[in-house]
Amino acid sequence: MTPSIDDPDALTLAELKKAGSDLSKPHLIEFFLYFPNREPAEEVAEILRSEGYELAVSLGADNVNWLCFATKPLIPSQKTLAAIRDHFEALVNTRSGEYDGWGTTIVK
Repeated sequence: MTPSIDDPDALTLAELKKAGSDLSKPHLIEFFLYFPNREPAEEVAEILRSEGYELAVSLGADNVNWLCFATKPLIPSQKTLAAIRDHFEALVNTRSGEYDGWGTTIVK
């Protein structure tokens, strides 16, 4: 089954599988959340720390927006990542931010 072009999580999972990643094993997932100011980035970082994520907040590559960079080891599944996406989008939407997805390395 081909993942829907409208589902970025499914597309990324399909690419990982195609590249030989073992999706039954934990992956260190990196999540990218951007905010126009440092304050909401720090606020979201505190929330995510309490949920078991490792966090770093820094000025983004554009030198304008603030990056809230969260990492967490997870077994990547479409259901898990969709739930995280919903949660992160709710956090950023109330703070004028943007959830810019996730990435990880291949795990054999």
